Amino acid sequence: MKIHFLSLLATVSLLGTAGIAAAQGRSTGPIARWNAKIVLEDGTPLPADPLIALDRSGTGDCRILTVFGNGNVIYSAWLYTGLNTTDACPVQIRLKGYRTTHAVLHDGAVIVLKRMGESEGSMTSITSIKAPAPAKKAYAKGIAAVRKGNWLAAQQDLEEAVAIYPEYDQAWSDLGEVLEHQSKPEEARTAYGKALAISPKYLRPYAQLARLAISQSRYVEAAEITGRAMPLNPLEFPSIYYYDALARFDLQQADAAEKSVKRAIELDVDHQMPRALYLLGLILEQKGDRAAALVAMRAYAGLSPAPSDVGQAKEHIAKLERESAK
Repeated sequence: MKIHFLSLLATVSLLGTAGIAAAQGRSTGPIARWNAKIVLEDGTPLPADPLIALDRSGTGDCRILTVFGNGNVIYSAWLYTGLNTTDACPVQIRLKGYRTTHAVLHDGAVIVLKRMGESEGSMTSITSIKAPAPAKKAYAKGIAAVRKGNWLAAQQDLEEAVAIYPEYDQAWSDLGEVLEHQSKPEEARTAYGKALAISPKYLRPYAQLARLAISQSRYVEAAEITGRAMPLNPLEFPSIYYYDALARFDLQQADAAEKSVKRAIELDVDHQMPRALYLLGLILEQKGDRAAALVAMRAYAGLSPAPSDVGQAKEHIAKLERESAK
């Protein structure tokens, strides 16, 4: 279906609903139709229609009318009388494989969805933006294959992208993920390293390299990587702080580990790393603060949905409770 969205942006359709508003105790005025857009951080097409729900925790009086596959959203918002006219519509946006996003739609606004896991964060790579069209086409094919779990095809497409444009740091980063999925850790490390060498302020490869190092029990290396990343203030990468805490905990650096894991919990608003609570409990136990450790571990065991290792966590809680009762 072809829609002339420029016309929608320029034309406001008013509906006479003042009587309804008055009956509901709201300021009287008409309703307007507005247009916003949802895009993915890597610029690839949306794999499915996003689910959009009104965020009742926010303010505003609006309704989602239509969501198109290309990310365009048509919504209505109450036009209050006087100085309170608004096109604001607080929403919650969900799309499989991407972070749940709380946002406020405005006329002409563009909402960027970020992938779960090691998201691109707020640092957009200039080198990726400059990638030529053939490289971007190969990259888009690779990401489509990733979404289908076709790792071999994804590897081939992403390798084509970096062959066309060797400075394609984002493609190198995704290629590393694909190689990890195929149990090729050393090749993945090389790919992440290339992404970081191209763009030293590109945060995602730091998180990827730290995660890989920890998976191989290379805790000194992981701490060195996270130590280089944290001065860049990775607010959208709580995983960097989490990996730093894991490394510091193993290296018996309890104070540094506690500081990092608390920062990870603070920044992890989407609760992608629930195990950070359990790690905090282990760190506090290591420091001899059993009462605080129990608080953190109980919070972890009480999460919904329940963590996969909740049984182990409850056993640890019972052990601490017995020791505290002595």
